[in-house]
Amino acid sequence: MSITMSKTTILFFISSFLIILKSNAQTQLWSDTFEDAGAPSSGTRTPSVTFNCAGPPSTAYFYRTNLAGVALQSGAYSGFQGTKFWAGEDIDNGAPCVNSSISPTQTVICSGINISGKGGLSFRGLFAANNAFANNWEGSGAGVNQDVLTIEYRIDAGAWTKIVAFYASAAANSTTLKLETTGDLQGDGADLTYVFTEYTAAMAGTGTLLDLRVTFSSNNGATEEMAVDNLRVFYLTALPVELTDFNSLCANDTETITWNAESEINFDHYTLEQSTDLVEYTSLAEIPSKSTGGGPAEYAYTLHPNASNQQLYYRLGMVDLDGTTEYSAPIAAKNCASSPSNEALLGYFFQDDQLILNLKHSEVEIELFSLLGQSLTDVLCGEETLKMIPIRENNTKFYLLRVTDLKDNQTLTYRIYHP
Repeated sequence: MSITMSKTTILFFISSFLIILKSNAQTQLWSDTFEDAGAPSSGTRTPSVTFNCAGPPSTAYFYRTNLAGVALQSGAYSGFQGTKFWAGEDIDNGAPCVNSSISPTQTVICSGINISGKGGLSFRGLFAANNAFANNWEGSGAGVNQDVLTIEYRIDAGAWTKIVAFYASAAANSTTLKLETTGDLQGDGADLTYVFTEYTAAMAGTGTLLDLRVTFSSNNGATEEMAVDNLRVFYLTALPVELTDFNSLCANDTETITWNAESEINFDHYTLEQSTDLVEYTSLAEIPSKSTGGGPAEYAYTLHPNASNQQLYYRLGMVDLDGTTEYSAPIAAKNCASSPSNEALLGYFFQDDQLILNLKHSEVEIELFSLLGQSLTDVLCGEETLKMIPIRENNTKFYLLRVTDLKDNQTLTYRIYHP
């Protein structure tokens, strides 16, 4: 028997299931700025090798340096913290300064970061690379010579988990390294440039000791300059605001975001933000705190109709009086307008250990992947317009959902969030 649900009903389930019970602020626990003093702030930094050839400035290298220490082909690094950073180019030259004398893949491991009693761990770091030398970065078709820049972590000597990665944007060569988000070893996000740019990632789990591993890989085939700086680890501490009932509601084709605060102590305001990919967010509004004595308060914000019919997500930024900010988990919503969608997936929500999909019709094929591209299901048929997919308990927050509409011969991939 087929079970159908209206768009309004599915939105109710989506929004009411994702409730924030407590807000937190990020506090820095550890850093490595690669400066001469105070870096790393604790633990040990261990590179697999260090060397630099020719110069100064050097033309092949893997070492801690400053701007004057490296010969850059197409410009100059900017936006780094302090004066020093870790940089690599033509790494397979090694200390003999001879092409192919060592592996082009080398690492810097920061170990012994004490995380005892800390939860909600996250990473931040600055990354840069040459983005102006034609077809310099080798893609997955180059095999062991593929150029990469990645960050991984492990807790208590467990398995390494990749959290930030940059690859060429094709199996062949490309002009830039791009952020990689789908697990296919090809960059699909923002370009790395000579301007150091911050990237962040959550780190699931906790324990006693955390290790970070930075992996560079570049051979002598072309100009392949890349660098990292200001690596940091954060943990969550409680903010003086307690939220409940963060919802997206539809009425008369209009969407309203509502939330309740059980308490607001020394609290200033909220920012409501919107995203289509759970990565980039746009600020929609700033809402001042209503509570004058730290007690409960109710909020509602009505949105303009969304004509694009894209899958939308919302989150709240919660700003303390001292400027400390933390974000809620996102809630998912669909356009409340009554115009029909041309997508087979109308909405989704998680309940217990299942991902539940609301489908426009049953003639679909469904596949679920991790962000690194690992297949988590066989190809599933819709069969019913309400499809339930079991989710294994693996601390994963984000998934890729591929939905193929067999009627319209259309395949769309969604990035979805598991609270």
